[in-house]
Amino acid sequence: IHASGSVVVFFCTNLTPPAGVAVPPPCPVNGGTVSGMVSAADVLGVAAQNVKAGDFDAIEDALTSDTAYANVHSVNFPAGEIRGQLVRDF
Repeated sequence: IHASGSVVVFFCTNLTPPAGVAVPPPCPVNGGTVSGMVSAADVLGVAAQNVKAGDFDAIEDALTSDTAYANVHSVNFPAGEIRGQLVRDF
């Protein structure tokens, strides 16, 4: 069963990120593109998902098992506006 989970990596945020994680770049206010690199310092610890802070292998495992997804939150839809599975393309 695939179920929604907690945030493990922020690609960007205009809010205060949780303590102890690298500060992600700000999100474009009026839409746009976010790019960059994710490192172990960006990985949040989420015990319920068996992810330890800094555990980049957990991110890699989620990506290679096609269980990772991205969720875009906005001011108008704070619970999530766009959600999509991340899958390998090879």
